[in-house]
Amino acid sequence: METVQPQKIFWGVNEGLPAGAYIEHVDGIFIPWATLKTELETQVLPQCSDVFPANSTLRTNSFHGKEDWVVEIIDEHAHVVGSVWIGSDPYNNWKQDGAVRVGLAKSDTEWIVHRAFERFSDGTYVLVKN
Repeated sequence: METVQPQKIFWGVNEGLPAGAYIEHVDGIFIPWATLKTELETQVLPQCSDVFPANSTLRTNSFHGKEDWVVEIIDEHAHVVGSVWIGSDPYNNWKQDGAVRVGLAKSDTEWIVHRAFERFSDGTYVLVKN
């Protein structure tokens, strides 16, 4: 039986890959958007039920002409209620650290992060910062 290990994941679009995340390094294992979306909706968003409406889901969106550049949290009426950052820290000049953060992008230069999560090799997500 393999030991479950923490993993650093990064948004593939930043490196010219399709929407989804790569694990540890750009030529590492790739998690396609459909799989990553399901993981985040079933494991991360429920841990944020005090911040985002029940039944919130995720979608990708363009940003300044870059397709699938951002991940948005939307409510049941398709209104944007939050943001997800995969692999980078908006509070540290977008330094790549491999964590998943949820919060809200208020503008291109202003945001709030509510929680940070770490992904593990069994596909689970653990809260690391509230």
